[in-house]
Amino acid sequence: MFDQARLDLDDLRLYDSRNREIPFKIDVRRAQERQAELTARAFNQVSNPDRSASVSLDLGAVRVEHNALDIRASGSDFRRRVRLEGSDDEKQWGVLFDKKYLVQYRVGATTIDIHRLTYPVSRLRYLRVQVFPETGNDEDKPNIVSASVFHSVKEPGEYQTLRADLEPRQATPVLGAPGSSWFINLGGARHLVRAVAFRN
Repeated sequence: MFDQARLDLDDLRLYDSRNREIPFKIDVRRAQERQAELTARAFNQVSNPDRSASVSLDLGAVRVEHNALDIRASGSDFRRRVRLEGSDDEKQWGVLFDKKYLVQYRVGATTIDIHRLTYPVSRLRYLRVQVFPETGNDEDKPNIVSASVFHSVKEPGEYQTLRADLEPRQATPVLGAPGSSWFINLGGARHLVRAVAFRN
C-alpha cells in the first residue's frame, strides 16, 4: 500500500463488494505508552512523629485498574523514600511497594526530578502513601502537595525486520573536505522506517 500510494495517502480509497467507498483511518502500530489519570479523593493527610507525611486516596466504589502514582512534595534537593499500601476496606493493608524514591536535584543546568512511581496492576479501592524524610537530613520534613493515580498501558507495537542492501561507497565532499556516503537500498518499495541497524 505504501509503495503504490502517494506519500500523504490522499489517493487511497477502499471499496466493499458493492463498489461502495468505505471510510477508513490509517493507524501506524508503533510502540507507545498510554496513561489515564483516575479520580481519587484524598483524605487523612497527616504529618507523623517520625517527620514522614502520609495521605490516603479513595478511588471509588467502581473498581478500576491502576499501576502508577504521581507524587508532588514540598522542598528541593532531596531523595526521599516512599511506601505505598493498598486496601479494600481501610482495615487490612498490603504493601504495593516500599523503598522507591522521590528524587529532585539540580545538577548545573539540568534538573533531576523523579516523581512518577509504578507498581503491579491493582484494583484495590484505597491507597495509603507515606513519604519519609531524607536519610541523614535531620531538618527534612516533607509535605505531600498532591498525589495522583494513573492507569498506564504499554503497547509494544508491531514491527518487521526487513533486509536492506548497502550500496558501494561514494566519494562525497563534506564542507569542502573529503567524505563518504552510502545509499541504502530497501528493494524498490517504500516502507515506514523506524530504525536502521548496522553491523560490521
